Amino acid sequence: MATIPHDQFARLRKELAARDEEREQLIKQARALNVLAKQAMHATHRGDLEKAKRVLAEADPVAAGFIKGYEEEPWRKVGAVTAALQEWGECKAYYVYATEGRLAAQDELGLEAEDYLLALADLTGELTRKAVMASIDKDAAAVRDIRSFVDELLGLFLSFDFRNGELRKKTDAVRWNLQKIEELLAKQG
Repeated sequence: MATIPHDQFARLRKELAARDEEREQLIKQARALNVLAKQAMHATHRGDLEKAKRVLAEADPVAAGFIKGYEEEPWRKVGAVTAALQEWGECKAYYVYATEGRLAAQDELGLEAEDYLLALADLTGELTRKAVMASIDKDAAAVRDIRSFVDELLGLFLSFDFRNGELRKKTDAVRWNLQKIEELLAKQG
């Protein structure tokens, strides 16, 4: 008769229970990072760059911890963590654009390629919002600068062959955002 190592199953139950508990903690931390990213984004849009800097200083170590954690244990990259890192990456990239007028590099953010590109695609939505506000303020030069930046970013996105995944959908969103900005410029004459 075959024997079954019951102690092995007891160990596996304990291991999976611990992993499940850690997963729940990761999801809670991801929600907190998401909240911080949204607060920093709001502050950046309002021009309160000091507040945005303070909030990002709180968010950055959380994001770095997630990145280090899933580099060590890939199972830690659960959906909520990925979404929070993309939101943080978008916010951080917007802050860099707002304060330095440039694109945050992938190695600055530490994100994997797909998360970085998804964050940049979402960044164009925030830049469109900034262009709308600049248009309301009759700042055509700012709208033109944003248009050039988003146009160049779209060109770079189009150099990939994303097929039918999330990046393909986001590339279409970048294209749509560029169109919205161009419509703003056309209305300004």
